[in-house]
Amino acid sequence: MAIPPKLRKISEIISSFKGGIPASQDISEELNANENTFNINSSIEPIWTDKDFSINKPESSNGNYNNINFNAFIDGVQRSAIVYWLTLKNSGVIIPIIMGHIGAGITIRRNKKLVVNNEFVKDRILLLLPLEGLIRAGLDIKNTVKEWEESGLIIRETKIMENPTEGFENDDDPPIILCDTTFTKIYRTEDEEKDRIENAFNDIGEGKYTPLLIGDNLYDINKIKSRAQGRINVLRQILEMYVLYKYRINNHNDYILVDGPLYFIGKWLKSDNMGDFEKESSILKNCVGFVKSLKGKPKDVNLLQKILYLKDSEYTDLMYFEDVIDIYGKENELDHFKKPHITTFLRFNIPKEFSVPSSLGLVRIDLHLSTLGAENLEHIKYYKDETKNKMDKIINAVRRERFPGVVQIGRSFSETYPIKETEIMLHSRLYSTLEMKYLYYLLKK
Repeated sequence: MAIPPKLRKISEIISSFKGGIPASQDISEELNANENTFNINSSIEPIWTDKDFSINKPESSNGNYNNINFNAFIDGVQRSAIVYWLTLKNSGVIIPIIMGHIGAGITIRRNKKLVVNNEFVKDRILLLLPLEGLIRAGLDIKNTVKEWEESGLIIRETKIMENPTEGFENDDDPPIILCDTTFTKIYRTEDEEKDRIENAFNDIGEGKYTPLLIGDNLYDINKIKSRAQGRINVLRQILEMYVLYKYRINNHNDYILVDGPLYFIGKWLKSDNMGDFEKESSILKNCVGFVKSLKGKPKDVNLLQKILYLKDSEYTDLMYFEDVIDIYGKENELDHFKKPHITTFLRFNIPKEFSVPSSLGLVRIDLHLSTLGAENLEHIKYYKDETKNKMDKIINAVRRERFPGVVQIGRSFSETYPIKETEIMLHSRLYSTLEMKYLYYLLKK
């Protein structure tokens, strides 16, 4: 049986870790993200404060030639499994090494049908472990990792974050993305890593807590797995934005429905002719983020009651936020947008005989300022009626994607048909957890 090249690469890397055992089917598992609702404090707050926070419901837009319609749909998928258990000789602690597979792609609507262009479909393999923590615990692997990097076998996650448009460019023989989950922050330099490690050991010496996976924290297998899952999630979001960037090169004004928040940072796009906000506008204008996992709650928790009491097709007054939310865990440091993003909560779809309060069918709509014709928040505050009229059209465009309905346990009332079809297409490109566990047999040879 021929061994897939990507699995062979992962096998080559893992074989360098001596003194461990492969994760057999009996002790390995797929990592599943726990989707919690409103469990992160965020900076979301209302734009207009001159009257009570209001609830809106757009009028029907059937037959209106000014309707907004989506031309493309973006989704991302991920799958992960423990593929190796590494035993540290000095302490006896057993560390899970995790393989992740992420994919992102676009389906395009042409003549009322969804089509796929492989140019806008990408996938990458990740290998995740608390590398620096293991090295500090006595694992002799540092020079080997450097050789992998120099040979092009791996690329570090920090390089991806510096410039995703370069980091994800190579499709012919893409390197494995090596993720060091020792650290909570994915944006970091080598100097910052050294400072963080030094400060962490100082904290440990003073009996203080450190979130870094070093020392006794390496015994916390659940935290190692959770950190890896969060890192996979972040890199999947970055891959989605890279695919969006590729699509935008020749499709500047299309309306695009994005599954999840809009996480494109201006500094990723290398251009001397534009500032960061202009760069973000060139990619995110007319993109609508469709956020189903509502982790970030408004600053004023009293607004939650109004959100949870939304009825069918109702949406809240517009709000804004300045921090990247929804894709990071509680312990991670948030990135900041150059300028605020705009958001609203919408009751996308509900079953018959539905009663509130509930989070069922509740989604958050994420917009860049440029989609509302604004360069700053003051513009939106001043042109309130104009902004609300544009928002009604966007909400109606989103609502039209409720049909045909989606049958999916837990997502039936907060999923669109085009996004679901995109997800099915992307999942077909990923290795199954069973294939990931096949590494066990490769390593036995």
